[in-house]
Amino acid sequence: MEGPDLGRDPPKNGMTHSEPSPLEALALLSISLLLFWGGAALLQSQRIVLLYSVLPLASFLAPAVAWAELRGVLPLAFPSRRLTRAGLTSAVGLVLGGSLLALACAGLFSGLPAAGKEEDALRAFLMGVNPINRIFLFALLPALCEEMLFRGAVLVCLRRWGPVRACVASGVLFGAFHGSLIRFLPVALLGTALAVVVWRTGNIWLAVAGHALHNSLILMALGFDGTSAPLPAGTLAAMASTGLALIAFGLFSRGGRPASGVDQFDRNA
Repeated sequence: MEGPDLGRDPPKNGMTHSEPSPLEALALLSISLLLFWGGAALLQSQRIVLLYSVLPLASFLAPAVAWAELRGVLPLAFPSRRLTRAGLTSAVGLVLGGSLLALACAGLFSGLPAAGKEEDALRAFLMGVNPINRIFLFALLPALCEEMLFRGAVLVCLRRWGPVRACVASGVLFGAFHGSLIRFLPVALLGTALAVVVWRTGNIWLAVAGHALHNSLILMALGFDGTSAPLPAGTLAAMASTGLALIAFGLFSRGGRPASGVDQFDRNA
């Protein structure tokens, strides 16, 4: 199904519109990486609260919003279509299913020696931050900034590939962006599920809320007191099975077949 003809929109900031391309997504991600690592180098001597509140805003959110404004595609990049009951039901299934599946994969990989070292280092780092700042810096703020970049600007650049390839590519890029082989698959699975939520519902705020919920579950799994026990294989299998069932429910919750959320996403232009 064809999307809106962006070329017919009135130009903003003196620019002529054309449909955003995947190359723009790669360029935007490259800029974000440079800003993130450059900012980290400049702010490395600053307090953790300042470091981790400034970096996501400056390297993820600001480039995404600036790009969308310059391209004149703000409503399409950050859709906020009014929710329907069916859309919300579908989104809940996809978010919970994607989160459970991602957590199950992460739990499975946590048994690897490299994963154990990475998890111990992350837990030790988090224990140096008080619980309130921990929720804000590592659950809420990343959810907002990362979703605006990956399920906002990046996804709209990939939309010419169609729903399946665009959503999967958004998830894969999201996983690769985290720079960890151990975390790649769980992060990519979650990113793909959140991309489907945005594509089907035309509302990016559902993805932000789902991402924040997932991050909060990770903080709980790591243990607020710095201690946690690995989950048994049976529990991980149950989580994965439940996650897959919820994803299937989210995808097929309308009349026993996948809903055409492309219409909803396209009409936000």
